[in-house]
Amino acid sequence: MINSISIHTTYQHTYQLQFNKQCWCIQEQYWRYLQKYRAGVYRKIIVEVDDNINLDDFDNKIRESTIDVIVINKYFPIAKFLNQSKIDRKVAILELLHASMLYLAQYFDWDKQPLVNSYTQCMDNHLEYKFKIKNKNFKSPTKEFIGYIECNWDIDVFSAYIIILLAKENKIIKERRIEFQPNLSEFIYYVNCKWESNTIFSMVAKDGRRWSVNILSLV
Repeated sequence: MINSISIHTTYQHTYQLQFNKQCWCIQEQYWRYLQKYRAGVYRKIIVEVDDNINLDDFDNKIRESTIDVIVINKYFPIAKFLNQSKIDRKVAILELLHASMLYLAQYFDWDKQPLVNSYTQCMDNHLEYKFKIKNKNFKSPTKEFIGYIECNWDIDVFSAYIIILLAKENKIIKERRIEFQPNLSEFIYYVNCKWESNTIFSMVAKDGRRWSVNILSLV
């Protein structure tokens, strides 16, 4: 079962960091919609790109990185990509990833329909990867308030919104936006949400980092 998809340039490419960080929103959205996709012994898929037309036998070359990691090389016009609009960059990454996955599915005789479904869901959601942490609301100890965290994984920034509602009126009374680099946000899948007291709602990462909203604070 695939538990990770990664898109990045070849090692030490001129635009390595600039390109790689912009791929996270689409690779994560596509992977999330795939759910429990089975790809034989492989658990991770890497799409490695380069724009050097002089590389022999590069495009669509497939190799095993380790016993459960498969890598497919793809030619991709990286410099041109970086000068496109945000939506065009998102579309380009999705098309790159989807073409790579279909090629692998054809090569290894994997099921193609889940890939098509994932692509369709990405497009239906306008390439916006938004989700609620744990997909649930959290009631305060006295049941007066509801807390939850909404996320938006965009191409240039990852935003987490800590939101508190007045339960009876379903009205937002406090909201805090926190921003992270899109390539440093995978930790969000493993955070916990909890009420520290009846007025403080927090998001806590596995490494101990903590972000909170206090209903009583003026900011």
